[in-house]
Amino acid sequence: MAEQLPQNSPFGLGLALLENKVALYRFASLSIPQQQEFIENAHTLSTPEEFRLYVENIGKAKGNDK
Repeated sequence: MAEQLPQNSPFGLGLALLENKVALYRFASLSIPQQQEFIENAHTLSTPEEFRLYVENIGKAKGNDK
């Protein structure tokens, strides 16, 4: 698991991941290219609610056992 998000990650994404442990574990289980894609897609978001919903979706992704 990466110890931290890359510097170019949206701040709101990091906060949303910290608030949702299931999503954080799911994110950590992704490959590096998948993590990068997830982060890049988050650049289109701007409100805390948008980040929360975006992160919730990764937490609900199939195959999540945590």
